[in-house]
Amino acid sequence: MLSSVKTGDSLIFRSRHYPEGMVVTVSRTTKTQVVCGNRRFRRSDGRRVGSDGAWVWMRVSIPQ
Repeated sequence: MLSSVKTGDSLIFRSRHYPEGMVVTVSRTTKTQVVCGNRRFRRSDGRRVGSDGAWVWMRVSIPQ
């Protein structure tokens, strides 16, 4: 899903508090993760690394 993302790219961040989405910038990448500011997301599905329950969900995606 996020395999082609690199540092400096823009992504859409969505969460329970921002369901409509907001633009964030990729600050760093690793083989398995994308880092935007102080939040880390999995490259495989865009979900937040760590606790990602029904009440506190966070995701990033590539803008369409």
